Amino acid sequence: MTIRISSDGFLSELWAINNESIQVFPHLKSKQGIIKKGLEITLTGRKEDYHLVDLEQFLNHIAKGDFEEVGRVRMKPKDGGQSNGFSVRKATMSQVLLAEIEKRQKK
Repeated sequence: MTIRISSDGFLSELWAINNESIQVFPHLKSKQGIIKKGLEITLTGRKEDYHLVDLEQFLNHIAKGDFEEVGRVRMKPKDGGQSNGFSVRKATMSQVLLAEIEKRQKK
């Protein structure tokens, strides 16, 4: 199985629970003045350092351990709502995503 972003722009292989106890997912976003969409991440945890990456770059960052300290990805509920930064944790990854990360780490 290949990891993909759904037609509605969500990566359902990773999730978190927000303050309202709602499941949230990474989602495609665009920045002002940029046509390309991507997942919004920060590797430092600072708001001013958020930038867009494609799915391949995101998976490579996870495999390299770039999110283990302060990295975050913006997530939001699938039915709409506010987007916030959440830590990338193995406990909230699907088995498919865990297998993909392990495969990338062995390369």
